This record gives sequence, structure tokens and C-alpha cells, in this order.
Amino acid sequence: MFFVAIKVEKTVIIMLTAFIGAYAFVRGISLYAGGFPSEMEFHEELETGVVTWETMPKSYYGYLAGILILFIISTVYQSKNNKAREKNRAELKTFMK
Repeated sequence: MFFVAIKVEKTVIIMLTAFIGAYAFVRGISLYAGGFPSEMEFHEELETGVVTWETMPKSYYGYLAGILILFIISTVYQSKNNKAREKNRAELKTFMK
């Protein structure tokens, strides 16, 4: 597991930061635009039956789609940027020898 953790460390960090950033960005927009309930309220309303498929705001799915799209864009950007940074480091190490 140690070797697996070393191999996937950068990928996990990239994906986590991409998701956290996408969620925070969309949550910030939703505070002004509305329609994206807080998780605790949403959970309680689902359990009590206040929210059903018919009564749930459909804008909720738009926000989820926004999170997914931003997550994908952020992951791709960070991956490409990380590869370029590693290439520059390798060239610098070669130059310094």
C-alpha cells in the first residue's frame, strides 16, 4: 500500500483540490443566486418527506452539473500544469549537473 500511495499521491491531491475548489465556487454562487440548499437542511427535508422528486428545485441539478464541469476542468488544468512543472524541474536538474 505504501508504494501505491506514493504512485497516486499527486493524482489524489489534484482531484481533491479540484473538487473542493469547484464545490466552494458553486456554493458561493448559490449563496447569491439561491436554489442550492445546504446539505444538512436537504438531508432533514428528505428524511421527513418535505422534499420529494416533484417539490425539489430542479436548479439543484444545474448546480451539481456546474460542480462536475468545474471539477473536470480544474483536474485537467492541474494535471497539465503539473506535468509542465515536472518537466521544467527535470531540465533544471540536468542543467545544474
